[in-house]
Amino acid sequence: MNKLVAFFLMLFMILSSCNTTVHIETDSNFSTPVTIKEQPLLIVWESTDLTKEFMISFKNYLQRALTEKGIQAQIVDNKNASSAAYVLECKVISDRGRDLYHATGVVKSFREATIDVAVKNTEGVIVKKSQAHVNHVYSSEVTTAARKAAYKVVEQFKITR
Repeated sequence: MNKLVAFFLMLFMILSSCNTTVHIETDSNFSTPVTIKEQPLLIVWESTDLTKEFMISFKNYLQRALTEKGIQAQIVDNKNASSAAYVLECKVISDRGRDLYHATGVVKSFREATIDVAVKNTEGVIVKKSQAHVNHVYSSEVTTAARKAAYKVVEQFKITR
């Protein structure tokens, strides 16, 4: 009986330590809300090979969350970002993966990333800045983690029209 209880406690501890977590750190120097008015907010993003799938979902959910708040958000290439609009830049600054072994070799799978997120005004000055830390992501949770991170970033940034 004691071995069974110990087994379930150990299993519970292992499973609870593997949950996907999303934490947003907002820079206190940029605490005022951002008012965009009628200008579009352009979303530009950079990823690594390991984080590409996550970042595609992340930028799409950012656009959706901003649109739900009544903000005109467009996803563009970095080179197409206009200086006449606000820009939301998302850039992966670090990532980690896990090795998945199979019959023909090893594949690296996305596990965690730190993403710099910043809003620049029409003059190119950063008016809001934060970092999104996404940890313990498994293949089945990439989209869910991206949605959670995007909505948390939009909530933290307090962008209004």
